[in-house]
Amino acid sequence: MATLKKISNKINLEIDFNKELQNEKINSNYAKNTTEAISKGVFGAPTYIFNNEIFWGQDRLDLLEAKINKKI
Repeated sequence: MATLKKISNKINLEIDFNKELQNEKINSNYAKNTTEAISKGVFGAPTYIFNNEIFWGQDRLDLLEAKINKKI
């Protein structure tokens, strides 16, 4: 969290991270997204899903882009 505070201070963004970590809406969305990701077979980050195909890892962005552009 120290890094987030450092970045937010640098760009003059005032956020009470302790308060936000207790925000019910944020925690509910996080739990929902986590459950959805697990149900789709996500096992790490970053993960991208396109047409039900999983692309895991930053080094797979070229494959994802090609798939989106229908080059593969």
